[in-house]
Amino acid sequence: MTRSAEQPRTRRQVQAETTAARVLAAAAELFAGRPYDAVSMAAIADAAGCAHGLPFHYFGSKRGLYLAAMDNAARELADAHAAAGAAAPRDEVRAMLAAHFDFMVRRPTLAVALLRGGIGADPDAWAIFDIVRRQFLARVCGLLQLDAEASVLMFMLRALSGAIDESTLQMLEAPHVVAVEVLVDALLHMLAAAIEVAATLDRGLAVTRALALLEGNAKETR
Repeated sequence: MTRSAEQPRTRRQVQAETTAARVLAAAAELFAGRPYDAVSMAAIADAAGCAHGLPFHYFGSKRGLYLAAMDNAARELADAHAAAGAAAPRDEVRAMLAAHFDFMVRRPTLAVALLRGGIGADPDAWAIFDIVRRQFLARVCGLLQLDAEASVLMFMLRALSGAIDESTLQMLEAPHVVAVEVLVDALLHMLAAAIEVAATLDRGLAVTRALALLEGNAKETR
């Protein structure tokens, strides 16, 4: 550890970090409830209780603050996935999906932005949320004892993640058409189908145990 790393933060540094955190929290709340163009930096500063120039000082621009807010939301979504647990792999995947939909429903405007890539099809915004998708799929593979390095399998699971995204958008647009529990069951069937198709395309892919775990017919061994 270097000598500079051992030095305590100054009061000014602590105040700056606290203010930046307030700005980010205010931005996340405003962007979660309104479209991007309807949120001004002045409104964010007012909500954070700080001078109007400070959001620019800490985040550079409105886009920079927006991406920071999206990154924060993506981390919260990843935390929601991680907190979902159950005794059996099938139930844990179910809990992850339920946590995913619950998170999105509580932040509909920001959820749509995350799923559609942020401002337009912003590649940086897309990349932020795509990390969470990949983490989700990696955990599913771990729970079901699947080879996450198998290219055909990941191709099919990425297709499934697209179905989850579209299901989320449809649920936000028409929340009363399909109950969340029914949607989760449907996605579990789609997951099993994706695994079966991957095994058909790659005969060397071992999926028997994964399918048994999804059906609840095998005990988990970690």
